[in-house]
Amino acid sequence: MPRDRFALAAAAIPFALLAILSALALLQTVPGQPGLWVETATLMLAAYLAGCLAGGAGRLAAKRG
Repeated sequence: MPRDRFALAAAAIPFALLAILSALALLQTVPGQPGLWVETATLMLAAYLAGCLAGGAGRLAAKRG
């Protein structure tokens, strides 16, 4: 977990971006091919963040064990 304010803000930026992209994709505010790009970016960012969280959890588990 980030300890200082800057690191916490830097860690929150991708999650805020995921929330914004998810809202745009769910509300279908971007029509056509750009909307497809928004949906694709949302799915790729979600997969990336899931991998980051899994890697961080693995790192914490390796420190404890």
